[in-house]
Amino acid sequence: MRAIESVHIKGFRSLADFRVDDLPNVAVMIGPNGAGKSNFVRFFEMMGWMLTAPRRLARFVRWQGGADDQLFGGHATTDRIEAAVGLGTPAGPADYRFSLAHTNPDQLEFDDERFRLRCGDPPHDSPWQEPHNSPWQELGSGHAEAKILEARSLDDHDHGSTATAIVETLRDCSSYQFHDTSDRSPIKKTWDASDWGRLRGDGGNLAAVLHHLEGILDSAGRSPTDSTARQPSESHPSPRRGTPARENLPSQDRLPGAVGLPRRRLRDARSRPDCRRGQHRRADRH
Repeated sequence: MRAIESVHIKGFRSLADFRVDDLPNVAVMIGPNGAGKSNFVRFFEMMGWMLTAPRRLARFVRWQGGADDQLFGGHATTDRIEAAVGLGTPAGPADYRFSLAHTNPDQLEFDDERFRLRCGDPPHDSPWQEPHNSPWQELGSGHAEAKILEARSLDDHDHGSTATAIVETLRDCSSYQFHDTSDRSPIKKTWDASDWGRLRGDGGNLAAVLHHLEGILDSAGRSPTDSTARQPSESHPSPRRGTPARENLPSQDRLPGAVGLPRRRLRDARSRPDCRRGQHRRADRH
């Protein structure tokens, strides 16, 4: 199972030095306006663009107002973004670190980029010892786009598979921000219950997606609000995993919009990164 376990960010937008360890499957961020919740989510969006295809980091930076706007206090105050991400991957726990320095004309380039596979816990007979980790695979500096994309094709099977696992985990991070919460916002309108395959950028089909996820939980015999197992109701059979909600709802039925977010996602009240592969990736990404 791929999962983001820890994050350390320095110098990104309003995040001067932010760190969270032992990140759970579900985390709720609470804070006043301007505390940095949205920028924490935006960091994952940047990585999703950065690891998708060549030239995507440069495009993200341009669309977000230039490199100076991505630095805490601007480049006069902060000259680089530093990040360290710990992940759980099918190959084992892994680390990915990078540093993005400001260059002229108002661009970011990699000052450092590296990854490694961690080998797990210290020996039981010597718990005070540091665990034996694979050496860092250094990818150099001075490049404009992430070189870990190229590292996936390394002849060394271990290093290549580690790079692939890291890329596939982080590039599927998507950000959804529903700023419009007025009565006319798409998130509060009725929507076709069968339109759950991909969450729309404006959140219009959020209720349909939540309804489908609830059906998945029901089919597994679990309540979305209770950790105890229960049997599905015979009078209201739950949809099978992967089957459209329309099997249990007439096609003309529409669900009322709801202000809420799917479980098992890192989120605040308005935004979240969706780091799961597959059908719930960002709808407006080209």
